Amino acid sequence: ILTNNHVVEGATKITVMLKDGREFSGQVVGTDTTSDVAVVKIKGTNLPTVQLGDSSTLTVGQKVIAIGNPYGLSQTVTTGVISALERNVQASATENLVGVVQTDAAINPGNSGGPLVDLSGRVVGMNTMIYQDAQGLGFSVSINTAKKVYDAILKNGKVTWPALGIQGATLTTDIAQQYNVKASQGVYIVQITSGSGAEAAGLKAGDVITTIDDKSMTTIDGVLSYIRSKNVGDT
Repeated sequence: ILTNNHVVEGATKITVMLKDGREFSGQVVGTDTTSDVAVVKIKGTNLPTVQLGDSSTLTVGQKVIAIGNPYGLSQTVTTGVISALERNVQASATENLVGVVQTDAAINPGNSGGPLVDLSGRVVGMNTMIYQDAQGLGFSVSINTAKKVYDAILKNGKVTWPALGIQGATLTTDIAQQYNVKASQGVYIVQITSGSGAEAAGLKAGDVITTIDDKSMTTIDGVLSYIRSKNVGDT
């Protein structure tokens, strides 16, 4: 079972309740605080499953449905659209969620760990957080990220995320004028981490990233999300 790390973090007992009323004792297989994803195991037969979609095919404006347990109201369904893709949001004082899906489907406390599905019922995200005191600002971990975490936990017991080794900023007109950059869009490299892959590859502060693997890069969020989709050691 996929859920959020913050749902099971610190728990001494986990109970999983199915829609048919059956209850199971759950065991945490592994967690990843970086993506706020956890994998829980139960023992049973005839367990219901959902079809996982491909979050890379999502488009802004696409209709989605959130399912969850807000304020203990189990099996609650809310609808909305994909508001934005590849958002980097601050989940806590120490954690940032990278490449999450933003939706205006109503998400409340208790929705965490529940699925965000497309109109064919395929899971495209895991509802994770909201901005308090805001209207229609909900965020879901993309299902592609959740699948990657799931596979890594089952294989290695943990997840290791790749890093390019840069500090950068989305190129704006002001930044272009300030640093005399000719490129009109991309990611301006502010600093290179010593000993990183970026340094070994010859990237330097002042460079502008415009494409990676022939894919256009226009924001720092996009660069971080794309790198996170890779594995450590990939070229």
